[in-house]
Parts: sequence; C-alpha cells; structure tokens
Amino acid sequence: MSNANSNDSVPSHSESNDEDRQAKIRYTKMQAAEIQLVTALRLFFEDVDPRPVETLCGAVLGILHPLGEKHGITGMLNDPEMIPPGLEKLWFRRLNEVPNFLKHADKDWDSTMEYDTAALPFRLFEAVALFDRIDARVFKARKKKRFAVVYNFWFGITYPHLVKKGATEWTGWLKEVADRLPPNAGKGFFLDLLVNQAPTS
Repeated sequence: MSNANSNDSVPSHSESNDEDRQAKIRYTKMQAAEIQLVTALRLFFEDVDPRPVETLCGAVLGILHPLGEKHGITGMLNDPEMIPPGLEKLWFRRLNEVPNFLKHADKDWDSTMEYDTAALPFRLFEAVALFDRIDARVFKARKKKRFAVVYNFWFGITYPHLVKKGATEWTGWLKEVADRLPPNAGKGFFLDLLVNQAPTS
C-alpha cells in the first residue's frame, strides 16, 4: 500500500503563515465600535430580535463611554448635568441593566427579567451621538458617518418632539428628505438608506 502524498492534506509552512495573516484583523477601538454599531443598526432596521441589538449596543457603549471620558466627552444619556442629584446610581443601573443581563451570568445566573424594548432606540441614539462627537472632536472627522445620518433621520422622524430644531448641521437635508418620505415608510426604507443611498455630509 502506498502512502498518501502529505502535501495533499498538510499545508506547507508558507501556506500556514498565509492563513494566519488572513485570519488576523487589526483595528482600533473606534473601528471596533463602528463595526459593531453598524451591525446593530442593520439588525435594528431589519426588525429582528432586539436582544442581539442590545448586546451589540452595550459593547459599543462599553468602548465609547471610557474613550469619551478620556477626552472630556460625554454621551447625551450619561451627561451628569441631566441627572438629578442622588439618582446617579439608579440612572446608570437602568441604562446598563439590559446589556449586563444579556452578557453576564456570574452573579445572577438563575435570574430572569422582563425586557422593555422601548428603551432600545434611545440607547442606539446614545451610541450614535457619542460616536459622532468623538469622531468629530478627537479624530477631526469632516463628514458624518452614513449610519449616523440615517439613524438620526429615523429618530427625528419617529420622535420629532424630542429633536431640537436646528441642533445639527444636517437639519436641512433631514427636512428635504422628510418632505419626500414615502407614505407609511417603515424600517426597511431606512435599511435601504443605510446600505445604499445615504449621503455622508
């Protein structure tokens, strides 16, 4: 019986090195946050189970909050000036309890919770706004990321009473597109903008 050719089943040393290089991806904290945030927004607009979106959003905020604090930048929902004295711990616990439940089981492995999905759009808004602030102030980005424009567009259309008029430089574009918004446009419309059509300035 002849032996099988080892070259048919065992990769060469050079081939192994090539595979190792292909398996390794180098990225910064901001790039890691952006990748996860874009994925979270795509899942959100696809209207899938919101819990993976919460987990991704929690991971993004876990990067952005410390990074922002290092440069004196706070998110909108974590702004100390917005929190009444004495309620800081309650505020932060409420903000983090869902992602913590979905990610950890070291202290509450047998617990259950009732998940209120109403808070998710606001947590995503926090993540988008904080990313945008850090990107502009720390990394001197001249253009808003596509995902930031699209999500803020959706948020402004969905919660118009919570958006301050003239608060951002893309308000004019927002009004122009809102005037041409198809009747009963759902999340699929914004998913299409996110993937294909949204301007970045």
